[in-house]
Amino acid sequence: MKRALALFASVAACGSGGHHTSRRVLMGNASSLRAHMIHSVGYGGLWFADAACTQEFPTARTIPEEELDAFARCVAGLHLVPAGREHKMRDFSIFEYAPGIEVDAQIAENPFTTELRWIGYAGSEHQIASLPSITPGALEGLREGGSVEVTSNVDGVAWFKLCLDRDGKVTGIHPYASTSPDAERALSVGLDAWTFRPFVAGGAATPACALIMRAHPADFGESFERQVPTAPLDPSRFAATYLKHLEGDPTIQPSDRLKTAIRQAGVTEVTGTFRYCIDENGDVDKVETFETTGIPSYDRQIIEALRTWRFAAPHADGKPVAACSLLSFVYHQG
Repeated sequence: MKRALALFASVAACGSGGHHTSRRVLMGNASSLRAHMIHSVGYGGLWFADAACTQEFPTARTIPEEELDAFARCVAGLHLVPAGREHKMRDFSIFEYAPGIEVDAQIAENPFTTELRWIGYAGSEHQIASLPSITPGALEGLREGGSVEVTSNVDGVAWFKLCLDRDGKVTGIHPYASTSPDAERALSVGLDAWTFRPFVAGGAATPACALIMRAHPADFGESFERQVPTAPLDPSRFAATYLKHLEGDPTIQPSDRLKTAIRQAGVTEVTGTFRYCIDENGDVDKVETFETTGIPSYDRQIIEALRTWRFAAPHADGKPVAACSLLSFVYHQG
């Protein structure tokens, strides 16, 4: 590895066509959807109108192979449609379905297959129980009071996960990602004054959350509005702009076997971007692929190496905090 850059361009294998492929996969019938479920599927929770599906798949977990026939039937019964926004992570797409629920889906593509690896409420953490996630439009339809006007002396963009209880009362405003900690703090002002009617699904009021974006000035956020900044990992942590690296080898080179394969393929440069989270002590506790190198075994090698890294613990308001950030690798081979 020659150098690490922030948000380096993705490799060709991760082009924008992936969103269209995932739409076809998720909008098919149960049989075609099942064909793209291989071995197991990560599940972050879904609301089903079908009581049998609710009983069989009530909470987030990994769905094993022997349950995938039933799971495919239940997911197909949701009649998912593409949402009005997309993920920055190119192997994730966003869908929605009545009565206004928003869904993340991870579709992995390679020369041999297209695989559904994960599906669940938008913004939920992998295999962690989460409240239903509703679309920004559904949330706005419930809003009864509070101003949407942004007054700030800081320019920037911030995403928040806003959660309601079954009575429509705001129970949490969680920073999700931002252009800076200052923008995050400034753009959160006023959210706690919003009031809502309850969200109703299947005739019953239910707690729910929504991913919302705020920007100052308003037109500054236009290029960000359709691009959700991240996918399931840990939405409760803010996006750090800089984390000081203390320990861990930054030169994560492919194995000799992979170097040979790269050379034989005529490739001179391999790039990939990874999102990682650190705890309050600066230890890496979670890593996920943001943009693949195009070589799954190399992705796994980088992820395992990143787990051994340590950083200086970031601080907010004078206290150590957990944080997440992005790191890109470029391997150049002559």
